[in-house]
Amino acid sequence: VWMFVGIEFGILTGIIFNIRQGKRLFGIIMSGEILAGIIGGLSIGFILQFIDIKSLLIISIIALFISTILLLRIISKFQDRFDKVSTDEDSEGSSISTRKILSNNYYLIFFAISVLSFLVFYFIDYIFYHSVEQQYSDEKELASFFGLFFALLNIINLFSSLFISGKMLSRFGIVFGLIIIPIITLAGTASLLSIAFASLGFAFFIVVGFKLLNEVSDISILNPTFKVIYQSIPMKYRLKVLAFRETIIEPVAMGVAGLALLGIGMLDDSIMIVYYLLFVFAIVWLFLSKLLKEHYVNSLKDMLSKRELLDDDILSDHIGQEVFIKNLDSDDEIEVLYSFDALIKMKYDDIDRLILKLIDHPSKRVRLYLLDFIADKDIKHIMSILKNQINEEEDSEVLYTLLKVYSKHLSVDAIELVSQYIHSKDRLVQEGAIISMLQYCGVDGILIAGKVLNDLFASTKKEENLLALNILSKMSIPSFYTPLEEALNSKDEEIKRIAIMTVGNLSIKKFIPYLLKNLEVIRYRNLSSIALGKFGSKIFDELSSYFKETKLFDIRRSLIKVFANIESKESNFFLVDYSNKEPLLFDEIIIHLFDGDFICNDESKTIELLEISIKNILYYMMVLELLDKEQYSNSYIVIKEFKDQKIYSLFYILGFIYSKTLIGQVKVNYFNSDANKQAYAIEVIDNIVSNKIKKIILPILEQFSLDRRLSSYSTEFIKKEDDINKFFLRVLEDDTIHIVLKLSIIYEIGQNRDKNYLKSLKKLAKVDDIDIKQTAIWAIKQIKKR
Repeated sequence: VWMFVGIEFGILTGIIFNIRQGKRLFGIIMSGEILAGIIGGLSIGFILQFIDIKSLLIISIIALFISTILLLRIISKFQDRFDKVSTDEDSEGSSISTRKILSNNYYLIFFAISVLSFLVFYFIDYIFYHSVEQQYSDEKELASFFGLFFALLNIINLFSSLFISGKMLSRFGIVFGLIIIPIITLAGTASLLSIAFASLGFAFFIVVGFKLLNEVSDISILNPTFKVIYQSIPMKYRLKVLAFRETIIEPVAMGVAGLALLGIGMLDDSIMIVYYLLFVFAIVWLFLSKLLKEHYVNSLKDMLSKRELLDDDILSDHIGQEVFIKNLDSDDEIEVLYSFDALIKMKYDDIDRLILKLIDHPSKRVRLYLLDFIADKDIKHIMSILKNQINEEEDSEVLYTLLKVYSKHLSVDAIELVSQYIHSKDRLVQEGAIISMLQYCGVDGILIAGKVLNDLFASTKKEENLLALNILSKMSIPSFYTPLEEALNSKDEEIKRIAIMTVGNLSIKKFIPYLLKNLEVIRYRNLSSIALGKFGSKIFDELSSYFKETKLFDIRRSLIKVFANIESKESNFFLVDYSNKEPLLFDEIIIHLFDGDFICNDESKTIELLEISIKNILYYMMVLELLDKEQYSNSYIVIKEFKDQKIYSLFYILGFIYSKTLIGQVKVNYFNSDANKQAYAIEVIDNIVSNKIKKIILPILEQFSLDRRLSSYSTEFIKKEDDINKFFLRVLEDDTIHIVLKLSIIYEIGQNRDKNYLKSLKKLAKVDDIDIKQTAIWAIKQIKKR
């Protein structure tokens, strides 16, 4: 009954609370059990004055009946959560076998620590009762001692569960919960050994303290830790793991402990043997705790990603190669591609035969995939097959690729065949032939194809000029300067766009001024940014100088993307430094640095960036509490979006120092409507970031009230905003405020005809920005209508 009830309430708490709530509340929940122990223990002596011992079972039955009623009420109240669990279990498939549980290292380590916890508990128990037996010979003294001891034990347990357990687990994570008992065990055993060797007389008091600390830690810290660990186990395994641990592992552990102590008790100097074994148990426990923490974090990551990956070893062990070879004859091109890819991964020994089989496959997609595979392989002996396929191929895109692959492998020897296509009427085929000869066929190829390319540039036909530019844009030969310069100055938009792209592909520094100039033209801005990014770090000086000189916000924003794409330390830290100077560009810089795979090894710099975002988040949260949601509904939405963007930036900044893939998954789950996924996301952050970062970022991510969040930071870090009028004036007068918010506030001040800001609006009616100016003039007119 004890084990069954334990499983019931273990699962119940896992369903009702998410993993973050569990850390804070499982200790408090345990206080009910502890309080029941205090009440039950103290009342038994009184109750037995009126009933016999067997009648205590009636009280137990009544208590279980009331418990069942409460359980049914809980299920009714939280029906949606139980329904979701049922749905998740159905979607996960059939029940999980014990063999599957025991083949998982995570669960095995968890079970091993469970066994150690019982061994340590009963070995300390053995020392405790041995010492008590030696200390007290009178039965009344013994009864009085035990009454006092267990009352004290439960009171300390209650205090720890209510006020210490949750806070410590929330602050230090499951590592604290796992290592607290082995550390107490090492300290206690070392003290007792020292006293024993020194023949001191106060060993009894050390034993009592040792027993108290162990049992308090076991009930109020280790048990809640185990409950948190259960929540890191996927639902399809959770019930099975819980049941296996509490119905098999625990009884076996108790039995092993009992047999071990029975055997040790028959030996001379049994207490010293127990001391030494406790030392060993504690050391092993500490080692396993480190491993369990790693598995715990990995399990959280897996639960976030929710993806089942196909392992190559499983593939080769369980699926025969003949199945995939047979699938190559399928009419489904996806099945063919998958099977070919699987055979490559399995290192199929006759891959050349498969290439010959598929080279003329009816599916264009299969033929292109095959050519892509051949392009990087040293398989010149099948070039005769490719030659035949070139002569027979009818699809332009496939023939384009065939010419490139053939030329890449045969070099000069490919000229005779490929040159037949440099005047093809099919523009794509002609392009492929010219590029193949220029890139792979040496000087002779360049002379033959270069002449044709010059003729295309000199042509009066626009389509031939575009073809020439397209060819040049895909080449790595920085030549043909004159026609490129003419194209950059062309009034034809299509020609100019391709010319810009070509300059970027060829990285011709001579044309950088042209690209910078085109940043000022909206329709060419994005393309010019991409082109500049392809130059890499060699144009950093020109870009940084231009960035500092220009005052145009949109151009600076485009250059931020260029700096991030350069991906050099110099350009990245240029952006990091500018993020402090340009509040309006802060989030833009952070996003592009993240996308550019920026890595920052300086934790203090990362914390500095996090603090900038956190200050803004708290400020926006304070404003949202003060703002009238009905009168300023649009501004409320805008500020909320800014606040969310700053939270997004927190994750991007964490990506500078931790795994971007993991942080990306955490971000997605944090903004998920499912509270459990959000809790798992926060738990991952709690377990991977340093204590310094954890201290500043967790109060923002947790679902706390604003006051509780603010209490986590000093008044020097962020001052509380309590006057909405100050906020409005700042928006109207500060040039570093986003124009979207400024326009929204101006518009809604006019809409509400609030004359308190008339003076500021009159100043805005004279600014250069046409949008702000016109909106301010409109708002002034609305106010004066009143």
